[in-house]
Amino acid sequence: MDDLGDFHKAVAACVFIKYISLSSATPAFKVKDLCFWAQKMIEVGLEHIQAGLSSVNVSLEQTDDGVFQFMCSELPVVDLTKLGADVAESQRETIESFVAKGPDEGLRRIVDNITGHIATLFQRHAPENARFVDMSDIAVVHPGELWTEEWAAMYMCCWQASGAEKSLLCPPVHVWEDHHFAWRNQKEATKRTHTEILMGEYMACFLIPCHEVIHIAQHIAGLTDSDPTSYSAEHDASRLNMPLLLLVLQEDCGIPAWFVPVLIMQAINSALLVEMAMSALPDAPVIMAAYRSWADSFGLESPNAAFGPILEKCTEEDRTALAMELESYFKTLVTAEALGAAGLAKPCSDAAHFQELLGAAFHPARTGDVYSEANRAVCIISDSPLALGEAAWRRVSGPWS
Repeated sequence: MDDLGDFHKAVAACVFIKYISLSSATPAFKVKDLCFWAQKMIEVGLEHIQAGLSSVNVSLEQTDDGVFQFMCSELPVVDLTKLGADVAESQRETIESFVAKGPDEGLRRIVDNITGHIATLFQRHAPENARFVDMSDIAVVHPGELWTEEWAAMYMCCWQASGAEKSLLCPPVHVWEDHHFAWRNQKEATKRTHTEILMGEYMACFLIPCHEVIHIAQHIAGLTDSDPTSYSAEHDASRLNMPLLLLVLQEDCGIPAWFVPVLIMQAINSALLVEMAMSALPDAPVIMAAYRSWADSFGLESPNAAFGPILEKCTEEDRTALAMELESYFKTLVTAEALGAAGLAKPCSDAAHFQELLGAAFHPARTGDVYSEANRAVCIISDSPLALGEAAWRRVSGPWS
């Protein structure tokens, strides 16, 4: 993807700007106060972040006491929200041209390439990996019908795995119209420009396929989630996502090594936004406690019992929307929190850690309903290297300690 060099630099700048805006009250910061992956961005990619900022005449200047500050010769104070949008806009022509290449090029080509790497690595590390030979045949597809009507926006914007068909459906961004971008924006506190959304879709091509491939593996392994909301299945796909992705990105996936922390920080930024949104909900203490129980039980303690009284207070339409929103929040938060597991010396994944996760999620004896007593017995992670707890999120979102 040599033709995306300047685009990658702009993405890095936008992701870093977003993190600073979420984690700091001012555009000034010290590197030691950043989370591990933001520090990593500075360590291996500062020159690329600077190049992305230079497109809008902004730079990161460091004072003698080690404080970094976003500086612009034309403005006394830099508005980080506007700065991110401006940096993204500088690459509008590049990303629109890349996306417009059509259904078999552009974004879909990225997904096709990375899905092959994911399947190979999963098979390599999975217990009794011969069970997963069919993962070599995963097909990346777009919806069978390309609807332009507004009612179908959700179907044109979603990712979905089919275990039975061994296929991964990804959004046909190349045919999106205004209402598709509006659908993507509907839950955002600050509305993103089309170019910012396209940047997010580009990063999603790396961040989402691992999750969906895990779902396909669950089908192949004969795992079933008897809870109609599938909170266990969604937990496992989310919990294994980042550890698997970090291994995949060590392969030749078409991106430079310095860009890896950018992708990880995108997932952490999403989790920071979700943590803020969850904390602001009227029933935040109950919801956060339900999240903690769910995450720390390896997804086997469904939050639905805790959600019942909360959802009952809503109208039927609002109830459905809130239930979907909470599920999305939980998946996004545990995806990032997985990088702070007790057994990790730093929030990085190695093959040994991923194999431990696979040993819990895909233990050869774990077949059928995941909630059965026998299946629960192979997924006890408390007091193990896989344990999370509140410390996991602190390790991921703040300076590692």
